Amino acid sequence: MGIRIKKQAETWDNRWAVAYSNSQRAIGIELKDILSKREWKIIETTNSEEAAFANTAIGKASMLILDDTEQDPAAIVQREQLFHQVACITPTLIICSQHNETDFKCMASMGDPVMVSKPISPKTLLEGMDQLCEKWSQGYLVEVRKAAAKMAEGQTQTGFRILTEIVQSGQKAPVATSALALYYRRQDDIKMTEKLLVSAIKQGIFEMSIILPLIDLYLYSGAPKLALRLIEIAFERFNKPNYLCLDAVQALLMLNRIKECIPYLQQLIDNSYFPEVARQYLPRLYYSSGELDLFDKAIKYRPEKFDEYQRAWHLLADEDAERRKQQYEVQSQLRKQAARDKKEKEPVEEEIPVKRDKKSNQPLGFGPVGKPLFQSDGKTPVDG
Repeated sequence: MGIRIKKQAETWDNRWAVAYSNSQRAIGIELKDILSKREWKIIETTNSEEAAFANTAIGKASMLILDDTEQDPAAIVQREQLFHQVACITPTLIICSQHNETDFKCMASMGDPVMVSKPISPKTLLEGMDQLCEKWSQGYLVEVRKAAAKMAEGQTQTGFRILTEIVQSGQKAPVATSALALYYRRQDDIKMTEKLLVSAIKQGIFEMSIILPLIDLYLYSGAPKLALRLIEIAFERFNKPNYLCLDAVQALLMLNRIKECIPYLQQLIDNSYFPEVARQYLPRLYYSSGELDLFDKAIKYRPEKFDEYQRAWHLLADEDAERRKQQYEVQSQLRKQAARDKKEKEPVEEEIPVKRDKKSNQPLGFGPVGKPLFQSDGKTPVDG
């Protein structure tokens, strides 16, 4: 079995991998030594997502290795990967930290990766490499690799033609569908993007490769109800993943359902998943939703913090607001009087009768009430 898998790996024209890691330990040295046993090489170890993805975009690397850490969860990097045209169809190996176990189920359904747990050993890493090479050396993923190679060579349209053929073949191909949908998203073809992703769901492909791009599409196109519905379903099916919490908060804020944001932010704190972000926003939500007891606890009863929120949410004291309102009323009366004085001084012109429709009593020559006076072609309804 090991020999067969090794031969499969050797059929890859490009056996260079790029490693992404924000860890201070020298993971690159470790990986280089172990991967050399399968005749794979590490072209670069970087703490920049852009640099890692760029190596795949220009064909320097045909595999991504992600180092999952408490401070830098791999799920966040995978999310960015889904929106990079070549990286999203690049075989990916994830070295997983148990700290982020809540997200494992989601991570496994983003781009068909293979996941190995820390602490890594030569045995576990090589087994993961063999499994990844075997997975991407059979079925539709072989064609996906061809599409990635063509795009990296600059033959973008050829790559998308391959992806289109895969999707149109009717087989369940979440990676290809996600990549093709991204292509249409970049062309600002929202309808086609949605059609591809929704069709995949109807085929029974409820994977994060499909769900996340659709959630993102709905949030950016002003459809938070649809986004929230998907988030809630995915939240239950995928073990309440931490990294969907902020999507839920964004959708709920767009719907003005402020109090419902609180449990999602609390989860981030409980699971030590970007807790500083949650702690920054929670007091605002407590304060604005009237949960003042929770707000007091969130700011730890510090009077200077209370003053800060009071200034932020109530820019004027009641007496200042009333005084300013009276000033506005005086100015309004002065403007009205000035307009009346000007009108009295102007010569009176003969009024021209307006022809009206007998049934609707609307002035002829104008569109229905509530319709814009000027049309998109620059003409008024009067112009016909």
